[in-house]
Amino acid sequence: MLARLTGALIRGASVGLTLMAPYFFVPSDNQHPVEMVALLAFLAAILVLTEYFSSNPSLIEFRDAPPLNRIRFCTFFLIISLISIATLNLFAPTNLTLLIASIAAILGQLTSVDFTPVHLVSKLVSDSAPEAVHQLVRGCAAVAYILSLMAIALFVAVIRLSNWPARSGPFNVWVNLPFFDPALGADVVTRLQRDAGVNIALGFVLPFVLPLLVYLLSPFIQFDFVRHPQSMIWCITLWAFIPANLAMRGVAMMRVAELIHRKRRHQSEQAVAQVDQDPRELWQVV
Repeated sequence: MLARLTGALIRGASVGLTLMAPYFFVPSDNQHPVEMVALLAFLAAILVLTEYFSSNPSLIEFRDAPPLNRIRFCTFFLIISLISIATLNLFAPTNLTLLIASIAAILGQLTSVDFTPVHLVSKLVSDSAPEAVHQLVRGCAAVAYILSLMAIALFVAVIRLSNWPARSGPFNVWVNLPFFDPALGADVVTRLQRDAGVNIALGFVLPFVLPLLVYLLSPFIQFDFVRHPQSMIWCITLWAFIPANLAMRGVAMMRVAELIHRKRRHQSEQAVAQVDQDPRELWQVV
């Protein structure tokens, strides 16, 4: 019980502090609702604390199937921290901020090819904005997008190299997929494969679609995400992390469907082998 509570406290505090990272690194003006963000960070920390301390699932998926959620959190932490440090270089440059900003600028130049996600995000910045802002947005988008792709590749490698999630013991669908009802609708494997395909497709399409959608709606909705540094950090972080999260969820569901299908086939082969050894068992099988 004590170990469970300690782990839940560490997870909750880590989530709350990570959500406040843009305000720890970058100075904020009076127009940005710091108190509202602090309240949301506190509520998120309480949610994670209660979720991991409780024995019954509620919201967080793959809670007992590490290291998926650890990869998710580390990806989110790296994205929001690195682009916050790069943004700080505009306000209070140091050797560290200059290094991160320089690497981000190089990555931005390498990945900002026509019709790439990084290029589409950089085009959302107004032409009247200073060149330093254009370079910052392009570099931050490149860092965030590359980290999201690396997280997906890392999770795929974990699945192939460590036999995830079987290495952690029996996989409980109810605990790890609280929103998935195995008794509802079509076959479980078919539904898992269908949902996995949708999530993977969204994960790779959304980085292209979201900037285009914002650009098409710009005549009707005023959206200047570089007006406040924290807004820019959050927009880029969510733009990169949400699709990566969906893609990893899809890969995980595809893996679960594969394990269920493999277990069914193994049980069927065992039943056939038992009948072959004792023909009298045929009547029981029929």
